[in-house]
Amino acid sequence: MTKGTKLVSLSSAAIDDKVVAQQIVVERERAALFQAAEDLAVAEIALKEYTDGTYIKDLQTAQSAIVVQEQNVKTAENLFNHTETMFRKGHVNQLQLDANKDAVTRAKLDLEAAKTAEKLLINFTRPKMVKQLESTRDNAKSKLEAEKRAFQLEKDKLERFDDQKKQCIIFAPQDGTVIYASQEGNRGNNPIVIEEGAQMKEFQTILRLPDLSKMQVKAMVHESKVGRLRSGMPAVVKIRDQEAKGEVTMIMSQAENQNWFSTVKSYATYVAIKDSKAFTDLKPNMTALVTILVKELKGVVAVPLQAVVEKGGKFYCYLRLEHDPKGYAERQVVIGDNNDKYLEVKDGLAVGDLVILNPRATCHEARESVPEPDSVNELQMPAGVPSPDLNGTLPGAGKGSGGKGAVKGKGGKGSGGPMGEGGGPGGKLDPSKVDPKQLEEWKRKKAEGFKGPPSADAKQPPKGKETPST
Repeated sequence: MTKGTKLVSLSSAAIDDKVVAQQIVVERERAALFQAAEDLAVAEIALKEYTDGTYIKDLQTAQSAIVVQEQNVKTAENLFNHTETMFRKGHVNQLQLDANKDAVTRAKLDLEAAKTAEKLLINFTRPKMVKQLESTRDNAKSKLEAEKRAFQLEKDKLERFDDQKKQCIIFAPQDGTVIYASQEGNRGNNPIVIEEGAQMKEFQTILRLPDLSKMQVKAMVHESKVGRLRSGMPAVVKIRDQEAKGEVTMIMSQAENQNWFSTVKSYATYVAIKDSKAFTDLKPNMTALVTILVKELKGVVAVPLQAVVEKGGKFYCYLRLEHDPKGYAERQVVIGDNNDKYLEVKDGLAVGDLVILNPRATCHEARESVPEPDSVNELQMPAGVPSPDLNGTLPGAGKGSGGKGAVKGKGGKGSGGPMGEGGGPGGKLDPSKVDPKQLEEWKRKKAEGFKGPPSADAKQPPKGKETPST
């Protein structure tokens, strides 16, 4: 398969319907945007028309009216003065004189009205009209911006639908081998099969086109080991009988369950293969063995894992000694780090010591079981320890009659035989009532394998009193 090859064709019927519907919405928004632009232009023209035209015309009209009224006042005053002269000479009567006087008063009132009209136009009418026209213009401008954004939003939506339609045809972005992303079903579910006519979901993987020149391994690391891993650690990747160097690139922080019925948690760790050409016929999804170098120790003493025995929380090695009657000697050691084959010994052994690889098979001491108690409640009284050793510090709470062996936990009241032959079964030890010194004595005797005095020498505990217990 080469780059640009058509790989998949998805059905676009649903997207086609969305594209048509969205085209209608876009055209509606385009018309609304055009109307908003026209409204803004009209509002700006109306404002300019008033401030540069209508207002100036009204102002000139008001000023002209003032001039006319001033002329009327002068005319009325001249006529009144002439009439008053003629009245004194007796040429006009009193009625004519009063009429001309009233004409002067009326002319003056008309002059004041014209001046008031001019003030009203300048101080009130003009600011009011300017505010109204500016508000209309600003509203038109805001509506235009809103329509622009709405149009762009719907246009982007249409472009997304168009892009989705284009994505229905999938072409190869590079040369390579096409792998169908079919998956097996889990818990009895139907498997996911990539085939013609199959229904796809959003974000579902359909094909994989791996780059064989840049391969990596997904290694599942147990939760007990993943804490030691870090990005950049060197690794060795082995596929069949071929090996190549690798490097840890990423460690997932979320655990993955490899099987739905398993509770074991593992973390995916990705190891990049530095030289993929080292492998011949390399294919995706092959099984690989990955060895990650977590730590490198130099100049240390190390022994095979099977040569170390743990007893009672301590570790021992067994040295082969020809001059020893048993042929070997037990040696306590201090261990350090380890891998799947060797274990570091910090103290107790020296280079050249000959250790037995499987001491449990040949050494009696290696087979002895010396458990290390985790808490006081897990301690048990060594069989046959006489009651005077405890000074009566462990009062019992249970009741019993008979039963062979030492009493455990809180001792029971009973009427059995001597210690080691009788005594009733009891409950658990009460740690708050244990003498620390006696507890240490138990540990010491238990570590030494103390079994207590013979049963014949044991004494019968007082009848009706509490029997010592552990």
